[in-house]
Order: sequence, then C-alpha cells, then structure tokens
Amino acid sequence: DADRITVVPLPVERSAATPDGPGPAALPPGRWVATLGFAYPGKGLEEVVDATAAAARDPRLPEDARPMGVLNLGGAAPGHEDLLTELEERAAATGTQFVATGWLDDAALAAACHRVAVPVAYHRHVSASGSVNSWLAAGRRPVVVRSRYTDEQSERMPGSMALVDHTEDLAPLVGAIVTALGDPASTQQDETVALWPSWEQAAAMLRAAR
Repeated sequence: DADRITVVPLPVERSAATPDGPGPAALPPGRWVATLGFAYPGKGLEEVVDATAAAARDPRLPEDARPMGVLNLGGAAPGHEDLLTELEERAAATGTQFVATGWLDDAALAAACHRVAVPVAYHRHVSASGSVNSWLAAGRRPVVVRSRYTDEQSERMPGSMALVDHTEDLAPLVGAIVTALGDPASTQQDETVALWPSWEQAAAMLRAAR
C-alpha cells in the first residue's frame, strides 16, 4: 500500500570526537586523497586512483599541494584481499600510490577522517552508504558521485557534500580533487551545514511510522 510507505533517513550527526589528539600510527604523512571503509569491487576505487594521479599532474596545483596518493581508511572486504594489490599496482603504473591502513578502531578512524586532505566516496550504486555518513559525522565535506541517493542526501543537508557527475574521462572528479587540494577549507563543513536526522529524530520517525 503506497499510502503507508514512510521514508526514514539513516541518522547522521556530528561526532563529539576532537581532532586534536595524535593521529593513528597507520596514517602515513603527507597530503592524501582518502576513501573510507572496506575495499571491494565496484566501490569506484580504481577511478579515484586514476583521478588522483591526474590531479597530481594538473598544472593548476602548486607543487606543495600535490597529493601523495590514495589512502583507504580500512582494509579489504573478506574475499577481496587481492584487490588491494591490484590497486597498488594500478597506482604505481599511473605514477601515484595506493595505501590501505587496515582496520582502525573508532578513535583512530575519527582522527584519520579529520587529517586526510580530500575525503571521497565514488561508489555509484544506490546505497545507504556508511562511508558518506562517516565523513559527514567527522565534519568533512566529501566529494561524492551523483546518484539518486547522494542527490537526496544533498537536498536534505545542503552544503554537506561536493557532488560530481560520473564521466568516462573522470574530468569532474579530477576537477573536484584539484579544487579541494587547492582550497582545503572547502573540504570542511561550515557552521551553516545542518546534519539531519539525529539518532533521536530518526528513532522518533520510526516510532511514528509504526
């Protein structure tokens, strides 16, 4: 019965964790374009590697703003360990790096989310993405590929993310990475961004929908 369908968005609220403590030992120094969560096929990691390599050669970026490579905050999904090696080889072939930190506990992940240069979520499937919400909770403004899901999130939380279209030449993604590296403040949410719903609001919406 379509009249009884209720949409309750996943809760997302800004983390109380502070970025002032020491970063995790697994986080290498330098400016990194970062993805988050388990690595698995179809998550767009290959495209992020290629776009990061292109951004590192972009003449719009000064030398001191060029990225070290792609850092995945997390390890491989079970059964996809070979993907990490493939991504490392792909990155090396294009003149950049791919590094996976492996599993990070909550405190280390929060610290890493604050410290990376450019947060990215480029998986194109329509998904209730925990990685996008993790970036938002850390106060970051991630570069995300446009989809029905991310369009909905952006409409609900204006200014919370930088939407890019998917194209074969990856030009929008490259441009967004270059812009973020050249303007680090653009990767941070400003005080006008309101994340919604909170856990309390989502619970109330669920109770009302029963």
